[in-house]
Amino acid sequence: MQNKAFNGFILALSIIGILIAGYLWKLHATPELIPCGRSGGCATVALSPYSRFPVGTGLPIAAWGTAGYIGLLILSAIRLLPLPAQLTRVAHTLQGLGLIGGGLASVILMYIQARVIHAFCKWCLASEVVMAFMLIVYIVEWRGQRQSGRQTLPPTS
Repeated sequence: MQNKAFNGFILALSIIGILIAGYLWKLHATPELIPCGRSGGCATVALSPYSRFPVGTGLPIAAWGTAGYIGLLILSAIRLLPLPAQLTRVAHTLQGLGLIGGGLASVILMYIQARVIHAFCKWCLASEVVMAFMLIVYIVEWRGQRQSGRQTLPPTS
């Protein structure tokens, strides 16, 4: 049994993530213009070779993030449709895998900002916080489903 409130929250956070990552992707071509306040860390992070994946040569990390958030948005939307339970479960599982991957990527990116680049991008951190919240909401929903599933099983003798 899915919880539409939890899924709706993930959907809303996906939209916020798309806006943040999309904004960063748009500005990536001119990193010195990324508004970051007094720290100036956004330009440092954006000019780093770690701002692209594969490192130094690939697409901007923000492009990957935008694509990931779009995928999570689509999976959330699928879960809101009146579809067979099996398809909804597949979308839920894929959503969880995407969130685990996004959460892991966020941890790695925070580590790189702290230990390798020695600068923080406030926009990047905002995206990482959004991903963390999404993962937490998913875990809370998943745990609730597991607990309710245990309660509905017939008692064993």
